[in-house]
Amino acid sequence: MEPLRPLLVPFLLPERCFDQFFLRFQLLDVPCLKILLSKVLGYGIVAGSVLVKVPQLLKVIQIVSNARQGHTGQLSGVTTGLLFGGALARIFTSLTETGDLLLASTFAASASCNGVLLAQLLLLGGSRAPHPKKE
Repeated sequence: MEPLRPLLVPFLLPERCFDQFFLRFQLLDVPCLKILLSKVLGYGIVAGSVLVKVPQLLKVIQIVSNARQGHTGQLSGVTTGLLFGGALARIFTSLTETGDLLLASTFAASASCNGVLLAQLLLLGGSRAPHPKKE
């Protein structure tokens, strides 16, 4: 188990807990389990907070792509409208129920992206049919 030591000790376990788990096989050592659980949950929270931003980044990419192409392609107006309305509702409910400005700002960013996509749908229109080739 020594090859695992450099991977686990600095990130998940102190030396003592590594020894307890992997050398003495004391898998139910409560203090070490608490440390391990705390570290794993911490990394999970960080990973989750990073993944929350991925859809917003994809929307920004979609916005840029639409602007370059001059149309919105197959983007659904109904879906985009519902996403925009849902984001506005989440802003309202988060402010009225929790008062958490950070949470509301996350929903505001989503609403902004969805609002721009909806505006692009209204202004640029959907996909353009290719022109038939003349022979």
